[in-house]
Amino acid sequence: MTGIPRSRFEARGIVKDFPGVRAVDHVDFDAYAGEIHAIVGANGAGKSTLCKIFSGVYRADSGQIMINGQQVHIDSPSTAKALGIAIAPQEVDTALVPYLTVAENIALSRLARQKAVRVNWSQMYSDTEKVAEDVKLGISVRTPVSRLSIHQRQKVVIAQALFANARFLILDEPTGSLSLREVDQLFALLRGLIEKFNLCVIYISHRMPEVFDIADRISVMRDGKMVGTVRPDHSSIDEVVFMMLNRRRSALRRIPRAHPPDRDSAVVLNVEGLRRGRLVNNVTFEVREREILGVAGLVGAGKTEVARILFGADKPESGRVYVNGEQVRLNSPADAMKHGICLVPEDRRQEGIFIEFPVVQNITLPNLSRFCKAGFIQAKEERRVASGIVERLGIICRDLKQKVKFLSGGNQQKVSIGKWLVGPGSVFIFDEPTKGVDVGAKEEIFRIVAGLADAGASVIYCSAELEEVLRISDRILVMYEGHVVSEFDADAVDEEQLLLYASGGGKSRIHRTAETS
Repeated sequence: MTGIPRSRFEARGIVKDFPGVRAVDHVDFDAYAGEIHAIVGANGAGKSTLCKIFSGVYRADSGQIMINGQQVHIDSPSTAKALGIAIAPQEVDTALVPYLTVAENIALSRLARQKAVRVNWSQMYSDTEKVAEDVKLGISVRTPVSRLSIHQRQKVVIAQALFANARFLILDEPTGSLSLREVDQLFALLRGLIEKFNLCVIYISHRMPEVFDIADRISVMRDGKMVGTVRPDHSSIDEVVFMMLNRRRSALRRIPRAHPPDRDSAVVLNVEGLRRGRLVNNVTFEVREREILGVAGLVGAGKTEVARILFGADKPESGRVYVNGEQVRLNSPADAMKHGICLVPEDRRQEGIFIEFPVVQNITLPNLSRFCKAGFIQAKEERRVASGIVERLGIICRDLKQKVKFLSGGNQQKVSIGKWLVGPGSVFIFDEPTKGVDVGAKEEIFRIVAGLADAGASVIYCSAELEEVLRISDRILVMYEGHVVSEFDADAVDEEQLLLYASGGGKSRIHRTAETS
């Protein structure tokens, strides 16, 4: 692998059409060994489609792809791999077999191609141990992948690419599930691999600070077109966002509220002494009517675990929950829904939507009994209500029958939110609601969240994106290792202070500003 020559990847005039839409419109792109070339763009801009063309998942309708000046034809993932192109998907588990060992996963493509009846296991373990060391995996290659963390699984996917002699590595939203420490480790690893193997990395991400930190060049797509390429040291986040949206990014300011809460607002949800395992440790807080309570914390702080308990998905070991002053038992999501508690989960594709179902059924399913009469679904009423939700949230879809899996990430998230607007929800919990969506969709989600609170709902907004928590919240709790370590009025804190407590740097376990004491 160390003998791989310096390589050049070029795409010229790439076009890809789907029914009713041109997803990629005469795109030119190039990338070179020894660099990280980022591709950014709003949801639906075409960046994922373009990379699927590069990796053989889709075939381009027209255009040329060249490697080292020679035209190549990529008609399948196996063809792309043979040409030295590998992709590490956002959902890394789709590239792995969890019940096989690390070594078997790394060598999977080679094992599938070999004609020998027997596997030389000692040779396979020896070969894969070398590449496991290259990616700094730090565990035995005989370990089943099911025991690995997300960060470790991501390294196994990168090891797969190196083992297959990849020259071009495509990373799709690689940091979405990583802690800040793991992000730093990933970046250090990428720089080391680029230097050692002369790799070319094509990096897709919505996180602008990360892109500016890691990329050598940044290419921006909008509406299927490539609108420009910049170098981070000669550009700015504002310039790139303007290129993505064709408008200036809103200055960092609070999301406007028509009816903000006041200190006389009724307490709707009260949580006392909640405990479960290591990541929910004596959690206590309250949420008032029309209030947006931000829960900030880095990955693994316990935010998701609290959200799951409040939605009845997990049972606490101890603690009490009150809704409108009455103690409630949340033994299941059905119990939570009965008390008006709704959850928009972090993993929308696994827990928030049915990707194979159409938009209309996703929106109406949690309240299906409303549309049933004498055992039959009233399809006309179902479509009427779903159409109103689509219009209210600005969900972009071909029609109500379109499967949700064909929507952009931002529109999938709107569907995940929209299904709760059919019933009488009073407490809305959002867990990383902008994960995997572009800056334009984020603003729309912020407006939806603020609108729910203005209409009288109580909102809990959980996120590791501290800037987002500051913009949307009225009051902010900070979690660290399962504890609520600080509480702030959103107007009396900045991002630096939040990060101090979220990273365990605060001097006291519980800190409240004068405004919230």
